[in-house]
Amino acid sequence: MAYFQNVFTADFQGSLVIGDRQHSPTFKCRGNSGRGDAFVVAWKEPTYNLSINDGSGSSRANLTLSFAIDVGTFKNWSDITVNVTQNCNLNTTTNLYTNPAVNTSAVTALEIVTSLNQDATFSGKFVASIKSAPFTSGASRIQIDQILPVERCKFYIKNGTAEEAIGFNARAGIDQLPDFFNRHTIANRFFVDGPTTNTVPNVDGQNMLIKLAPSGSNVDALLINAAVDNNGKSLGYVAATVALTTWELLRGRAGYFMFTKNVLDGNSPPRISYTIQFPAGAKVGDFAKKIAYTYTSTNANPDQITEYPYILTTGDLVTPGAATGQ
Repeated sequence: MAYFQNVFTADFQGSLVIGDRQHSPTFKCRGNSGRGDAFVVAWKEPTYNLSINDGSGSSRANLTLSFAIDVGTFKNWSDITVNVTQNCNLNTTTNLYTNPAVNTSAVTALEIVTSLNQDATFSGKFVASIKSAPFTSGASRIQIDQILPVERCKFYIKNGTAEEAIGFNARAGIDQLPDFFNRHTIANRFFVDGPTTNTVPNVDGQNMLIKLAPSGSNVDALLINAAVDNNGKSLGYVAATVALTTWELLRGRAGYFMFTKNVLDGNSPPRISYTIQFPAGAKVGDFAKKIAYTYTSTNANPDQITEYPYILTTGDLVTPGAATGQ
């Protein structure tokens, strides 16, 4: 299992096709409720401290946008990186900016917008502005719009660097999904086992997720810890905890994978007294099946088998070994 991020507006929905397709479990990674198809806005209030490094050790001075100008697949992503501190320190007397910046620990929204728009590569495809609707404190919000229509262009802000301080992705969907859905990441859009191995062509990848790799307090871990729902309420994720396995995520989603606990009697050799069966991922209080076996004397084979509804208790649960629990 892994944490995945969805930086686009549409929800990601993927299914594990097992057995009957009508009963295949579906998993969702919520869309980015903090942006539109053609624009992104900041969710952290200015001023911004861009004088330090981000959680992974990269300079916060730079902001990177990834875009694809295409029709249909949008698989050919390219990056634009802009130093958003290059026009800091507006002199209110001369209305000119100091360059290079001398106070990057408190960068304003206007200074970032100016830096972006004065970059020739950025301004050829995007426009940065101050959003009219401010934060509740009265501070201004940064907005970036693409110039081309959404039918021709898609873009997103890459995690880390200046984004960590500004928060363009602060309301991007972050959810736990089975590792199987790694095929739907942007990184693996061409190869299921890419981008380093590149041996299995990806024919069904949706090209819309980012797989997060938390380690210590790096950028991805900070994103997971700060993940919120569409209303800005914390999801309570803790990157440092052990991630759920795929079978744990299946709770209540499929009866295709079954766990069985056998309880033996005191006979010699021992026989199965009863069996408890439940779907993978079930918890205490969930519904299960109990199968009881009745024997005559010391017979090895049961002469009666009964099945009946059962509610799981703590001692009923079994856990796969590390080698098999995926």
